[in-house]
Amino acid sequence: MDPILGGGAVLLDVARHGLRNALRFMWKKPLQATVVVATLTIALGANTTLFSVARAILIRDLPYDQADRVVYVRGSATSIRGGGEFEIDPEFSGAPGIESAAIYMPDGWAALTEIGTATRIKVSQTSANYFEVLGVSLLFGPGLTGSAADEAAAVLSQALWQRAFGSDPSVLDRSIVLNGRPYRIVGVAPPEVGYPDGTEA
Repeated sequence: MDPILGGGAVLLDVARHGLRNALRFMWKKPLQATVVVATLTIALGANTTLFSVARAILIRDLPYDQADRVVYVRGSATSIRGGGEFEIDPEFSGAPGIESAAIYMPDGWAALTEIGTATRIKVSQTSANYFEVLGVSLLFGPGLTGSAADEAAAVLSQALWQRAFGSDPSVLDRSIVLNGRPYRIVGVAPPEVGYPDGTEA
């Protein structure tokens, strides 16, 4: 007899024997069998749910071009802040494997003053090349790299643009006030950009 075929026959025989015993157990003790099947069903369902949640939160791709090349580095050693402007630490940006680097700092909440009303929005400060490094094309506007170096400029999220400005395309170059400081609107980000941390401007 072929050893491989013979081994398969033995496994099939064992499987048949196991199935026969399981059916006999279920016939003799239906309540216990129901509890076992229900427990397995709940366990499998919970496992599937946990995997789905973990995949959605931890494994899904970032909505950026070549997202597998994007790395988030935490710590003050990666940047220098002086005179209200951001600069990339040359020691970091020139390190092997770093093609380009940008900075962002969450600033928490700010009061957006527009047409005599104040709205509380979530803001972050970034280096001018932030969207360029992530490979993000704005919905419209030149973006931060198109603004003067000494100018306070802002890119709005699509949600804020729709909510506060009624999707008005002429919002570009309009001045807004955030916490008492004027900023010129230089662009609107696409809806898939929800990073950093749900920032609105």
